[in-house]
Amino acid sequence: MEPILKIEHVCKSFGGLKAVNDISLEIKKGSIVSLIGPNGAGKTTLFNIITGFYHADSGDICFDGIRTNDLKIHEYVKIGMARTFQNVRVFKELTVLENVIAGFQGVSAASAWSILFHTKKKRHMEQEMEEKAGELLEEFGFGGYAEHKCKNLPYGIQKKLEIIRALACDPKLLLLDEPAAGLNSQESAELRGYISCLQDRGHTIVLIEHDMKLVMDISDYVYVMDYGMLLTQGTPEEVRTNPKVIEVYMGKRR
Repeated sequence: MEPILKIEHVCKSFGGLKAVNDISLEIKKGSIVSLIGPNGAGKTTLFNIITGFYHADSGDICFDGIRTNDLKIHEYVKIGMARTFQNVRVFKELTVLENVIAGFQGVSAASAWSILFHTKKKRHMEQEMEEKAGELLEEFGFGGYAEHKCKNLPYGIQKKLEIIRALACDPKLLLLDEPAAGLNSQESAELRGYISCLQDRGHTIVLIEHDMKLVMDISDYVYVMDYGMLLTQGTPEEVRTNPKVIEVYMGKRR
């Protein structure tokens, strides 16, 4: 199967620090791939490069046949890429439904004219987005929260809502940055089923995660980073038993 995302020899430095050093990897369409490693390994920096928040110093990134190195950050949603962040970034003063509607804005076809004068076309699009947002919430069991303000919701619900909002633009590739961070064991178990459901919907998923049980349970493939470099890669079982990985997580130098 052809990779939907291909990264070749990507490097990124901040001053004299090489945060990402000659990273190459491939993500197959329809797979769940985890990117793991100790804090400071360069995982989030690589995510930021993939999604356009940083530009690589060197190397190439190709997503679904498109070279993304020089894209503007707002163009990533339009080509089919969406992400979440380590820290929850929902709009706390808005309702759950309004948060999901906000996820459509990056792919809305409304013109500046229709927005300025609130034309019939603009009103029709708003109604369509509201209906689609409601359908997404119902599909993932969040229909009962639609009118709740996000600031009143438990942390675990806010984390899941952020994923639903990212789905509003119907991404081909969904990147999740530590989706289980701050969740208790029951919430993490629920998240496993949740992410598997996203794969069943046809989404390709890449996640950064420190919850090793979650990683080993749901991943089709795992990449391990350390000190900005790719330490090893393989199936969950291959990574779990790799001596280098065991040293990184359990060895004396840590």
